[in-house]
Amino acid sequence: MHVWSRMAVASLFLGDDALFLEHVEPASRKSQMARQLVGKMLSDDSAEIGLSITEIVLIGNMIRDAEMKETSVRNWLKRDAKALVGAPVHGRKYAIDQAVLLLMIEDMHGVLDLATVCQILENVFNQLDDRNDDLLSPKLFYQRYAQTFLQAADIQKETNLLDKEYNSAIYQAVQRTCYTLPEDVRKTSEQTLEVMVHAALANHFQYTARSLAERLEF
Repeated sequence: MHVWSRMAVASLFLGDDALFLEHVEPASRKSQMARQLVGKMLSDDSAEIGLSITEIVLIGNMIRDAEMKETSVRNWLKRDAKALVGAPVHGRKYAIDQAVLLLMIEDMHGVLDLATVCQILENVFNQLDDRNDDLLSPKLFYQRYAQTFLQAADIQKETNLLDKEYNSAIYQAVQRTCYTLPEDVRKTSEQTLEVMVHAALANHFQYTARSLAERLEF
């Protein structure tokens, strides 16, 4: 359905129902599966819930311009992204932080190869089998990513995309998003977010081009 912003997804992962409703479009509430999943995510015990790959892909495909495939995700988890994401922690289901990592991979892998994507994320999340040494938790990092992406979308409306000033404006947005972080965390977070936003924007234009091409009559 492609109707959720990244800010809506970030608020869903953080269990902030008010912020979620602020950033989500009413059309998404027509999907029964989406309604059930939102109720599950925003429940009082959401910190302990597990998400199946099918549910993670559903969330991913609710995001505007995303095109997540379950078979691709399963392949990631068997190969390059296995060490980054880890094994399911709730039986056969994944924790919210693991789901967040998969969505961040999705936003970059169309532009960068999977091994590079994982290396980029490792800058922030350090030892992959230990969430305690992350510079930020995946949920909080995704929130800052969503905030920066929202600013980038606004900048896009007013700036020539091919102008160097656009890249500078994106970096300034990243700095605004990260300025409250501790100094030893800030630089790495800024560098990683800058790559992620540009990759996600590139994916957006690829998705739009494919969608428009499919409408053409040959």
